[in-house]
Amino acid sequence: MSVNRVIEATSKSGSYTIKISNQKAGTSIAVYAIDASGNKSSSKTVKVIDKTAPPVPTVKKITSKTVTVTGKGENGASKKIGQGVVDNKGNYKVEIKAQKKGSSLKVYAQDKSGNKSKSKTVKVS
Repeated sequence: MSVNRVIEATSKSGSYTIKISNQKAGTSIAVYAIDASGNKSSSKTVKVIDKTAPPVPTVKKITSKTVTVTGKGENGASKKIGQGVVDNKGNYKVEIKAQKKGSSLKVYAQDKSGNKSKSKTVKVS
């Protein structure tokens, strides 16, 4: 594993805090201790977890005859009004049963890490 940068902190009573810049999800960070005599512990590697919800997806018009919901969202995120996956161009399609005119559908994105966007409510016309 290559090291991009070393950040140091001094432990007080066995505890330490190190402030770091935001890291990309999936980044590995190695943490280790060096005592006053220069002895280095083994490393503990932690992975940065994605905790950022995707943006609210767009939704094209839905009518009482619509059987496919389409729009744009975060690449790889799923939409639960049925369920589908956003392609690498940001588009998705979800097959649904025709809905009654005037009913409302809530559309949201959920990424692979389980983060859920705010919902967008779409009225069936």
